[in-house]
Amino acid sequence: MNKNVILTGGGTGGHVYPSLAIYEILKNKDIVDKCLYIGSKSHIEGKILASYGIPIEMVKSAPFAGKNPLNLLKNSIILLWGVFQSIIKIISFKPILIVASGGYVSAPVVIAAYILKPFLKHKIIINEQNVVPGLMNKVASVMSDVVFTSFRESNYFLWSKKCKYAGYPVRKKNQNQKSTNKSELGFNTNDFILLIVGGSLGAKTINEAIVKILKSFVDFNKNLSIIHAIGLNTSNDYNAFDATVDGLKKQWDFEKSDKNSVEITINSQIKYYGYRYINNLTDYMAVADLVISRAGAGTISEIQSMGKAALLIPKKNLPGNHQELNAIELADKNCCELIFESEINKIVSINSEKLEAVLKNMINNKTLLEELSQNALDNFYKHTDEVIINNTERLLANKPIVFDPQSSIPLFVSFQNQFDNLVGYLFKLRNSLQNDIQKYNKNFYVVFYKEKTNEFLKASDFLKVNKGIKLTGALNLHEHAPTLIKEFSNYKGFLRRNILIAFKRFNGYNGGLELVQKGIYDKYFEVRREAVSYYRLNHFSKQNNTSEHLHIQKRTKEMLFSYSEFFEVKMEALLVYVLYADSDEIIKTVKKIGKTRNPKLRRTAINAVVMAYKNDMINKDEAIICLNQIPYVSSEFEPNFNIKNSYNEAINIIKN
Repeated sequence: MNKNVILTGGGTGGHVYPSLAIYEILKNKDIVDKCLYIGSKSHIEGKILASYGIPIEMVKSAPFAGKNPLNLLKNSIILLWGVFQSIIKIISFKPILIVASGGYVSAPVVIAAYILKPFLKHKIIINEQNVVPGLMNKVASVMSDVVFTSFRESNYFLWSKKCKYAGYPVRKKNQNQKSTNKSELGFNTNDFILLIVGGSLGAKTINEAIVKILKSFVDFNKNLSIIHAIGLNTSNDYNAFDATVDGLKKQWDFEKSDKNSVEITINSQIKYYGYRYINNLTDYMAVADLVISRAGAGTISEIQSMGKAALLIPKKNLPGNHQELNAIELADKNCCELIFESEINKIVSINSEKLEAVLKNMINNKTLLEELSQNALDNFYKHTDEVIINNTERLLANKPIVFDPQSSIPLFVSFQNQFDNLVGYLFKLRNSLQNDIQKYNKNFYVVFYKEKTNEFLKASDFLKVNKGIKLTGALNLHEHAPTLIKEFSNYKGFLRRNILIAFKRFNGYNGGLELVQKGIYDKYFEVRREAVSYYRLNHFSKQNNTSEHLHIQKRTKEMLFSYSEFFEVKMEALLVYVLYADSDEIIKTVKKIGKTRNPKLRRTAINAVVMAYKNDMINKDEAIICLNQIPYVSSEFEPNFNIKNSYNEAINIIKN
């Protein structure tokens, strides 16, 4: 009986390993047998599959990235040729099942499989590893019979509704691998093993940061073995192994070095072992006491399945920020420690001082490591094999599958769709945790968006700068105040307005009066409005009689009584005016404003009376006189219940 299966997907190990895990799961149950991998030998899949004895055949493919029409045309032709090649290979191999794990390499195979499906009757399975799918898997999901997802939220993004949550498929030899011991790998049983993994191709920022902090371990008093999987990347932009070795040479004498490895003695207790690639990486992970890693879904799942304490450093600027979101989800469950990369002038890096501090704290904190390890294991989904086996058997038997219901909109999506939702969430979070600053500062959304604020404010795109301004206020980031004050006059009108709104949200900040002085003369009424509001909320005091304050108060009075001023500015000016004017002037002004045709101004007049009364600027009788001067009807002579409700509330406050 034919049990052939084709696997496809590639570009990184994160696409290859889940396909291999699914193949292993199905083969162990005798659902499939003979396997062919269709990909590209120029990518990492060629090296990985060589150790598994699985044949790989190459087809042409190209990514659909960018907007250059010539590149898109060229890539379309390459893709079509790849589809033709895939059709020939599928017809020749006659699989009952095609398993695709994403990456543009899988595109021609999935398209060819879909074209041939009515004739060859095979089934198509898509495996989505990340919270946010890439474009290829979104398209492929429509052509598939089922999509196995590693995160429940993924089906919100996929175009097909044939989704089934399975968790991340992990190779059997990775799960709870306790058989390997330290002595088998040449270490002492009491050695602390630190494993550093940046993915199969390596991680430039991690490699560079490790090179920087190695010197700090010279005086570290602990038996420590540092195992560093440097990576296979040999591109023109970055040769992982050579660049790392060059950096190490400037600081150390090598004990041993060849084209694939390097050894350094840090001190009598600490050794560093750097490798271009580690074939038996799972053996090293099995004995590791701590793992530093990227936050790809595969790496996270393997860490969880083996119950390892981890320090995750997600890669920036990936589609949908999926690594950062993967890491936040895990860190929120106290399964790992987390450091974000930062970007300045388009250069991505890791704060080496922070890495050193976090790393040394973890190495010296046995209780923390045990807690992270146990939480990681407890949060690993343990029914992946069962879900994949049962649903694949039903699929091949042409039996219906109960697919997952559509998930609700994830929190981070609402943030991305409407940025003000994020700003509001962070501001509310700050207020709710104002009595627990330590917990607030450890919140991973807070940590993540503090880093993003730095990037946004330094961006050349004014829309990104606007995001940075809003986040500055929501997160109470006083350190950005001097820059915003300095650049205030150079920004567009709506940016100046948002700076003033951000400053209003600051706690414990006494500066910014110069923004008021500039803002009250701004040509945009929204800036004038926010300048007056900011002054009232953050700077006004009866005791402030300096020339600056007297000038601002004079200007607010001018705006209040100006016939040409916008009513929104007048509303804010009135609320300031009643805080310093004498009682006769307040009564006279409220009477005038209270009879205006604008109901919003009349309602503000009611609020101004209450404010004046609470600040002892008028007494109870004077307040009631003011309120009784304000009509309750709108300009259309219809009952305006908002004004009447405000009046009743004001009367209750004053009489009680």
